[in-house]
Formats: sequence, C-alpha cells, structure tokens
Amino acid sequence: MEQKEYQANFDEKKLEAVAASAKALVDAGLVENTKLRETTIPTRMLNIALRKLHDTGSSSRGTGKFEGHPLWSKEAEKIAAQLNYKKGKYRKYLAHEHMVPVNVVCDKLLGIEKDKPLDDFYKVIREFSAVAIVSKEEDKLLDKFKNDMPDKWKSDVFARYRAVGLFDSLKTIDESWKQKP
Repeated sequence: MEQKEYQANFDEKKLEAVAASAKALVDAGLVENTKLRETTIPTRMLNIALRKLHDTGSSSRGTGKFEGHPLWSKEAEKIAAQLNYKKGKYRKYLAHEHMVPVNVVCDKLLGIEKDKPLDDFYKVIREFSAVAIVSKEEDKLLDKFKNDMPDKWKSDVFARYRAVGLFDSLKTIDESWKQKP
C-alpha cells in the first residue's frame, strides 16, 4: 500500500534560515556529537530554531502554533469547538505536539555529511517537522516517547502515535496526509 508523506507548511524565509543554520553548523564542524542530551550551544540553538519554526506553521485553519497545523486529534477538535475556537484558551487544554521529537530532528540534521547541498537539510526539516494538536490527556500518553522514537523507527512520523494507540484519533483537513501502515 502506498504511503503518503506529511509535509508541514512553514514560512519559507524561516525554513531557509533554519536549514542554512544547520548546514553551517555541520560544514564548520561545530557539532561532532549530535546527541542533544549531551548539549552543546550549537545543538541547543538549532533545537530552539526548529521549535520557533514549528510555531509558524500555516494551514487552511490559519497560522501559528495551533491553527497553523492541520493535524488535530478528534478530542482536540472537540475541545477547540467547546472553546468556540478562541486562540487564547488553547494552551490550557491542548498541546502543540512535535510528532518527531525536536531532538531527533536535530540529530538527523546534524548527522548529514559535511558539504552536502542545502536541499538535504530542507528535506529533513520538511519530512520530520510534523506537528499534531492533541488534548493534554492524549499528550500524556506520548510521554513514553517524549525524547525518542519507537524501536526500529526509520521515517514514519506517525510511529509514536501508532505505538500508543492515538493514530486513529488523528484527523486533518486533507486525509491524504495520514500515512497508512
């Protein structure tokens, strides 16, 4: 069965800045150990830049930390409706959840070989910078994989959601973005 890719939509200038920053860190040899848990200033800066990029998503719902992401759980959608879609209220009840933990995306970016084209960095960011909006209770289910992906993970951005049973609760404006097993 064919798998569809989740492609996040971000401000192109900010996306370019993050990709170019990651490439500069790699090409300058500033990051020898890419594991974020052994924090270095360059990896921490990249982590923050990716998080800020994720806050600039855009979808047909709007732009920003919540509305900018088209993938919502059914429970999150229900809560948003109960709040009459008032932005300021989301943070208390909903989570902006990085489907692939940011430190994993950093590891992938910083693991790209020196002198590779900028497009390689764009590809990693676009492929793995997926965000879902879930309820705070659903977010707690993902705590098991807060900093890592399930064993034998390769590229499925939905792997953590499948592992904890949340995959079927996700819905999006465009269902073709939902990967099938």
